[in-house]
Amino acid sequence: MITLGLSFIIPCITLPAENIPVQPVFHQITDQPVDYGSNDPTITIMAEAPESGTPINWDQKLHAFYLLATALLMLHFVVSLVIFFLRLRNQQIEKIGKIRLVKSSSGVSNGSFLNYIFLSDTTISKLEAEQILAHEIEHVKRYHSIDKLFARAVQIVLWFNPFSYFYSKAIEENHEFEVDRAISQNADKQLYAELIFKLSTGTNGEFFNHFSKFPLRTRLNMLFAKPSNKIKKLIYLLVLPLTVASLLAFAGREALKSIKPAVVHPLDSSQVNYEQFLKRNPSVKHLGWSIDGKRMGVHLKNGKSEMYKLNDSKDLEKLKSKYGNLPEAPPPPQTPPVKAPTTSLVPLEKGVGNSLSVVDGLEKLGRNPLVEIDGKTYDNSILYKISRSCIQGNTVYSVAGAFEKFGEVGKDGAVVIKTKEGVLTYLSPLDIENLKAERAVPGSRVYGTYPIKKTDGSLGYGVRIKFPSGGSMSATVNDLSKVGHMIDGKLYEKEEFIQIITKLGRSGKGAFGVGLDKNHPQRAGFETVLWFHTKEFDGLRTGYKPTRTQPKSKIEGLLFNASDSVKFTGDHRFIHLYGRTFITYQMSTTISADYVMIDTEEQTLIASAEEGKKVRFSTDAGMVLADTVKYNIRTKKEKLFRDNREIN
Repeated sequence: MITLGLSFIIPCITLPAENIPVQPVFHQITDQPVDYGSNDPTITIMAEAPESGTPINWDQKLHAFYLLATALLMLHFVVSLVIFFLRLRNQQIEKIGKIRLVKSSSGVSNGSFLNYIFLSDTTISKLEAEQILAHEIEHVKRYHSIDKLFARAVQIVLWFNPFSYFYSKAIEENHEFEVDRAISQNADKQLYAELIFKLSTGTNGEFFNHFSKFPLRTRLNMLFAKPSNKIKKLIYLLVLPLTVASLLAFAGREALKSIKPAVVHPLDSSQVNYEQFLKRNPSVKHLGWSIDGKRMGVHLKNGKSEMYKLNDSKDLEKLKSKYGNLPEAPPPPQTPPVKAPTTSLVPLEKGVGNSLSVVDGLEKLGRNPLVEIDGKTYDNSILYKISRSCIQGNTVYSVAGAFEKFGEVGKDGAVVIKTKEGVLTYLSPLDIENLKAERAVPGSRVYGTYPIKKTDGSLGYGVRIKFPSGGSMSATVNDLSKVGHMIDGKLYEKEEFIQIITKLGRSGKGAFGVGLDKNHPQRAGFETVLWFHTKEFDGLRTGYKPTRTQPKSKIEGLLFNASDSVKFTGDHRFIHLYGRTFITYQMSTTISADYVMIDTEEQTLIASAEEGKKVRFSTDAGMVLADTVKYNIRTKKEKLFRDNREIN
């Protein structure tokens, strides 16, 4: 059994061997021009059209036939086992330790399988039964049934190999030789041989170790044969290293994998034309073609590059008038595999597929856009794996813009991503599910909301803004009513915010983002703020001229003014005060803050300060400094917060 197992293991062993490098010469056959990045001499050969008709794939058919035959044999094997154990239910079984003895008078042959021993009690005497029982117990002790099952499994897998049947037969005969030798040491060989001959059977069971079956000649010869002397055993031992050496000769060798055949290609007119083109235009360093053959780049020695559309008659005429006749596109040189960057990654779970990306605008790029993350180049497949949680910002360059900025490598566009802490995180299955919900929002909708699932199983909401000129931003919150909408430092109601960004977004000018703007006072009462800055706006302190504003209040006894601006909602329920703000109520309570929101219906207010500053809350009892103050005007009760904790 060991040699049978080694026959499967040894061919899988790879032996290290001397690696003799062979310099390959590549020759590519193509049916269209491809991208080219250097001026090394090479040519293009057009592929011939294939012959009509589909040839028969005999390898595929043979493979299918092998699988079918293997499946049928395996099915027969399993069914036979099931039938065997089902028949045991109707038999009387006697337990002898771990042995299960099955006595039957229904013509069952004497034998064993696993720990079951079958004994026919109609044709044998008590002495013969004892010898048979001793014989079969020896089979059980040596686990011969396991050997037979393994050999049968090998026969099923290698059913086409006749040697598997011979090997299985040899294993079975060897089992009998081992047991006969063990039994004959404590029994009369002559009587034991007569019993074997008397109970001989022609049955060849699939699982059974039968006590006696034809042919018996070899078995009886081995029973009376003398043991080999030490010299013969030594000769047999010498065969072992020869056998191992022959098996290892078939093991795989790594050196063979690294040898690649060299293919030599002759020069043709296309190569000559390319060299003549470079001589005719000394200012040109090299040419480049897009993969689809529709664009051509001219890279000059001064570092500049020019892009022309070959399917545009005007562009093509301009190109020819400037540089003359054009050569054919040569195939690209073979490039070595790119070494993976050493950025810490959270690996994607196996089995999770995804065709969506958190980066918008990829549909406008080519097939192989350049992807840079924190200054390192990645394969573009990472765009469909990276999670939004690790992205601080990203820029998507169009094909023209990327070619102008990055040169030839940006011929299909580019995506530049900056992470928050230099660590990438990948989309989890839950992230992908939420991303699908986000993408279900119609693309024509500027402002969309959708339900999301959180890691703790609770539900939340996602908010996505997609600008008409391109680009988008999104946020997740627990309460949609606690989303702030800010343009150039001012808060707006959602409907008004959508109208303004729809107009501003078409120009493509400005910056946008999610969160509490560090250049603006904290927005108390909001989970997050969606903000948009026009290019004319350069931050709160430099973009606005402070002016004193003191409008009339709807709450009797409440006076306020703001150094920056005041914003009322349409129904005048909410009042937003920006800049250094002072509030006085009935001359007994004074609040000084950087931002205040007043709810005139509930008669409550929330005041907060810029980072590094405090809200001053003064009453007749004294003055207190806090990060945030929530004040109920009706009850004259306040809640003070410092470091996100309520203070007394």
